Amino acid sequence: MEKQFLDYLENSLNDRFRCEFETHKGKVTQISVVQYETRLRGRWVPVVRYDTAHGFFHRDIYFSRGRRRFKEIVHHPSLEEALTSAIRDLRQNWRKYKTAFLGEGNGEENV
Repeated sequence: MEKQFLDYLENSLNDRFRCEFETHKGKVTQISVVQYETRLRGRWVPVVRYDTAHGFFHRDIYFSRGRRRFKEIVHHPSLEEALTSAIRDLRQNWRKYKTAFLGEGNGEENV
Protein backbone atom coordinates (compact mmCIF):
# COMPACT_ATOMS: atom_id res chain seq x y z
CA MET A 1 0.00 0.00 0.00
CA GLU A 2 1.41 3.36 -1.00
CA LYS A 3 1.26 6.13 1.59
CA GLN A 4 2.10 9.77 1.10
CA PHE A 5 1.74 13.09 2.83
CA LEU A 6 2.77 16.70 2.44
CA ASP A 7 3.14 19.11 5.34
CA TYR A 8 4.16 22.76 5.47
CA LEU A 9 6.75 23.36 8.15
CA GLU A 10 5.73 25.64 11.03
CA ASN A 11 3.12 27.49 8.96
CA SER A 12 5.68 28.56 6.39
CA LEU A 13 4.36 28.68 2.85
CA ASN A 14 7.95 28.44 1.57
CA ASP A 15 9.09 25.29 3.37
CA ARG A 16 7.51 21.88 3.18
CA PHE A 17 8.13 18.26 3.96
CA ARG A 18 7.09 15.52 1.53
CA CYS A 19 6.98 11.80 2.28
CA GLU A 20 6.11 8.79 0.09
CA PHE A 21 6.61 5.17 1.10
CA GLU A 22 5.10 1.72 0.64
CA THR A 23 4.01 -0.83 3.20
CA HIS A 24 2.95 -4.46 3.08
CA LYS A 25 1.23 -6.05 6.07
CA GLY A 26 2.22 -3.11 8.24
CA LYS A 27 5.94 -3.20 7.35
CA VAL A 28 7.71 -0.51 5.35
CA THR A 29 8.93 -2.10 2.11
CA GLN A 30 10.19 0.95 0.22
CA ILE A 31 10.93 4.59 0.93
CA SER A 32 10.34 6.52 -2.28
CA VAL A 33 11.12 9.91 -0.77
CA VAL A 34 11.39 11.75 2.52
CA GLN A 35 12.29 15.26 1.42
CA TYR A 36 12.54 18.80 2.74
CA GLU A 37 11.81 21.32 -0.03
CA THR A 38 11.93 25.10 -0.11
CA ARG A 39 10.45 27.55 -2.59
CA LEU A 40 13.19 29.26 -4.54
CA ARG A 41 12.36 31.76 -7.29
CA GLY A 42 8.79 30.43 -7.43
CA ARG A 43 9.74 26.73 -7.73
CA TRP A 44 9.88 23.94 -5.16
CA VAL A 45 13.44 22.62 -4.95
CA PRO A 46 14.89 19.78 -2.88
CA VAL A 47 17.20 20.68 -0.02
CA VAL A 48 17.61 17.28 1.67
CA ARG A 49 16.25 13.98 0.38
CA TYR A 50 16.20 10.48 1.85
CA ASP A 51 15.23 7.46 -0.26
CA THR A 52 15.99 3.84 -1.12
CA ALA A 53 16.87 4.42 -4.78
CA HIS A 54 19.92 2.48 -5.94
CA GLY A 55 18.97 -0.35 -3.56
CA PHE A 56 20.07 1.25 -0.29
CA PHE A 57 18.83 3.89 2.15
CA HIS A 58 20.71 7.15 1.74
CA ARG A 59 20.55 10.92 2.11
CA ASP A 60 21.22 13.44 -0.65
CA ILE A 61 22.01 17.04 0.22
CA TYR A 62 21.67 19.62 -2.56
CA PHE A 63 23.14 22.95 -3.57
CA SER A 64 20.61 25.71 -4.25
CA ARG A 65 21.59 25.57 -7.91
CA GLY A 66 20.02 22.09 -8.06
CA ARG A 67 23.17 19.98 -8.15
CA ARG A 68 23.60 17.25 -5.57
CA ARG A 69 26.24 18.22 -3.03
CA PHE A 70 26.78 14.68 -1.72
CA LYS A 71 25.21 11.28 -1.15
CA GLU A 72 25.58 9.62 2.24
CA ILE A 73 24.64 6.03 3.04
CA VAL A 74 22.59 5.92 6.25
CA HIS A 75 22.48 2.63 8.16
CA HIS A 76 19.43 1.52 10.14
CA PRO A 77 18.38 -1.97 11.25
CA SER A 78 15.02 -1.68 9.45
CA LEU A 79 13.20 0.51 6.96
CA GLU A 80 10.72 1.44 9.71
CA GLU A 81 13.56 2.89 11.77
CA ALA A 82 15.06 4.55 8.69
CA LEU A 83 11.74 6.21 7.87
CA THR A 84 11.20 7.39 11.45
CA SER A 85 14.76 8.72 11.67
CA ALA A 86 14.53 10.59 8.34
CA ILE A 87 11.22 12.22 9.29
CA ARG A 88 12.59 13.24 12.69
CA ASP A 89 15.80 14.64 11.17
CA LEU A 90 14.01 16.82 8.63
CA ARG A 91 11.38 18.09 11.06
CA GLN A 92 14.01 18.99 13.66
CA ASN A 93 16.79 20.28 11.43
CA TRP A 94 15.14 21.89 8.39
CA ARG A 95 16.24 25.39 9.40
CA LYS A 96 19.87 24.28 9.64
CA TYR A 97 19.62 22.59 6.23
CA LYS A 98 18.02 25.70 4.73
CA THR A 99 20.75 27.98 6.12
CA ALA A 100 23.46 25.77 4.62
CA PHE A 101 21.53 25.48 1.35
CA LEU A 102 21.15 29.24 0.95
CA GLY A 103 24.52 30.12 2.50
CA GLU A 104 26.58 29.27 -0.54
CA GLY A 105 27.31 32.93 -1.20
CA ASN A 106 25.32 32.87 -4.41
CA GLY A 107 23.02 35.76 -3.51
CA GLU A 108 19.83 33.75 -4.05
CA GLU A 109 17.00 34.40 -1.65
CA ASN A 110 14.00 32.33 -0.76
CA VAL A 111 11.09 33.92 -2.60
